[in-house]
Parts: sequence; C-alpha cells; structure tokens
Amino acid sequence: MATDRLRVVPRYEPKGMLATAVLLGSLSGAAPLAIVSGLGTGLSRFDQTASVATPMFLLGVVLAVALVFTPAILFGIAVSLVCQRRMPVFGAGAVFWGAMFIAYVFTVGFVTGDGYAWLLSQKLVWMLVVAAAVGVVGGVFHLGLRMLSRMLLFVIVEQDGQRCWRCGYPAGSDRIQRCPECGTPMDPNRYRAQWLHRVVRVLRSYSHVALIIMFAAGLALVAPRFVREGVPDARFLRRFAGGGAGVGMVIPHTSGAPLSGHGAVGVMLPLNGNPGGYVNIAYMPLDVPGAPAMQLQVHGVAYNSAGVEAFELGSPRVLCDLNRAQAEYVVRNGAPPALLEAISQAMATSGWTTWGVLVWPQRPDVWVDAAPFFPAP
Repeated sequence: MATDRLRVVPRYEPKGMLATAVLLGSLSGAAPLAIVSGLGTGLSRFDQTASVATPMFLLGVVLAVALVFTPAILFGIAVSLVCQRRMPVFGAGAVFWGAMFIAYVFTVGFVTGDGYAWLLSQKLVWMLVVAAAVGVVGGVFHLGLRMLSRMLLFVIVEQDGQRCWRCGYPAGSDRIQRCPECGTPMDPNRYRAQWLHRVVRVLRSYSHVALIIMFAAGLALVAPRFVREGVPDARFLRRFAGGGAGVGMVIPHTSGAPLSGHGAVGVMLPLNGNPGGYVNIAYMPLDVPGAPAMQLQVHGVAYNSAGVEAFELGSPRVLCDLNRAQAEYVVRNGAPPALLEAISQAMATSGWTTWGVLVWPQRPDVWVDAAPFFPAP
C-alpha cells in the first residue's frame, strides 16, 4: 500500500474506551432535548387539540434530530481516525448509540413528564431491548464510517516502534535514525494530528470520573421527580396489569383540550356489556390545576383514511372525572363495576359512535357523575 495513504497512531488500548463512549453518548442523547425544550414549549409540544404537528413542533423535531446525529457522526469519524480495528469500532459505536437512546428517553421524562409513564407502561426491559437494537445499528453505522474513512481518507496503522510517524513506512528496525522513504527523523512518540491523540488520552484517563459525576448529577435531578410521579404510576399500573398501558391524557371541563404530561399514565380496558367499547382510565399522580386526578374515557376502534386501526374518543365524548380520594380508591381496589355500568349506559343513551362515521361538528360532551359509586368521605 502507498505510504501516502497511511496514518500512524498509538497502539490501541481498551482502557477507558467504552467509558468514553458511554459518557459522550449520554451527553449526546440528553443535551439536544434539553436545548430544544429550552427554546420554548412550542418546539417540544404536539398540538393535541387539532391532532396535528404544528410547524414549531416539526422545527423542534428537526433540531433535535440534527443535534443528536451530528455528535454521533463526529464521534464515529473521530474513532476511525484513532483506531480502525473492527471490534473496537463496532463496540464503541454500539455503546455510544445505546447510551444516547437511554439518555434521550430519561430526558424526555424529565422535560415533559411523559417519559416516566412510557418507561413504566412499556416495561423497563423493553426499553433495554430497544437500546440494544439501537446499539447494534450504531455499531454497524460506525463500521460504515470506518470503511468510508479507509476508502476516502487513509488507512490507520498502529505504531510498533519501527514505523515513520509521518509517512507510515515500516523501517524494519528501531535503530534506524531517518526514514528511508521520506527522510523524516524517526520518533515513535510523535504522530500527525498530535492534538487529537492528546484529547483521546485525556478522555480515556478521566472518563470514568466524569461518568460518575454525570450520573450522580443526573440522579440528583431525576430521582425526586421520579419518586413523585413514577412511584404512584407504578402502583396504578400494577392494579391494571392486564390492560394496554401508555402515556395518559385527560380532558379538562374548562377548555376541552387534551392535557398530558405531569407523569400522567393510562390503561385501556374492554367495557363489559358493550361490544366494541373500551374505557381508558387516565391517572394523574400529581395535582394539576384544572385537571382531575383520574378520568375515565370511552373509546372505540375506528379506521383512518389509510385503513390503520386506532382508538378514538368518538362522539359525543363520554367522560367521568374522579377527585384525588376517588382516584386513590381505584388504584387500591379497581374501578367500581357499577360506575363502569353507568358509563356503558351513558354510551347507549347518548347515541355514542366512533369518529369513523362522525359528522362534524362534535356533539356536547356527556359527563358521568362518579360520586354515587364511591364511599362517602
């Protein structure tokens, strides 16, 4: 191989490599969402009233994607400049992308409150499975960057004490003073792009300490909110373990616009005695002004224009608000059967139907009074 395509680097050392990948991957996953959310709520919120993505939301998505993938690409290029062994490159990429995904999910929970509900409802093990899959994709992506670097830039060779630091020519002996190929004085401790190798050496040396500091700071920020929202959510989901769980959403009396976040979580259960009908039980672990502690919502299955099946609130919307005492009763004992029967009757008497056959405008909401179905305070 022509020596003008060779670049000499220090011999590969695994120490600190994976810790550096975890550190940089975590920062790459957490920082973009925090930056985007700091630009304004319009960049990180979905217009749930219109059920469409607003231009500001789309701008936030574009910014977040750019801020996530740019560091990933730069990290992959940097790894290819200091090491081109296949397994270390794949391992660094897999760990970087897996850590980036996990950090992103937990940052969603901290910024919006939905992430904790998602984690608890979808089970932590699934998040780890997805993170592992993302890691494999990241490792393959970094191998692709390695291949492009070798094709378009140069091939990395490790210093063995006998190579010219400038052209990579193998002199064959560590006693030769000048390179026979280019005439450069031999120096096994000198490299082109010396600054890059200094940065790598510093990262490898201090990445473990930086990782501990970052995790401690993240835990101090996340733990209090997770205890306030995540622990009640976990109790709620244990009660309704057989239902389809997801992020919760309630509809306030005042505005009629859906409200999510604040750790809200929900489960979808079949409504007995009403074929095709479902009740979504949305639980708010924190008291939010203008929002109930829990809300029962009638849903049905409808098909959009693309033929995709989805749950819809239907028309008129049949809803039931519960106060904090009633909500905690449901968490402990489940929903009273008589209340579910009353909701089913409200569906029948109101002529409820799904959005699939709805003629606009929406009919007035039907609210079921929950008080008669709970013990007196």
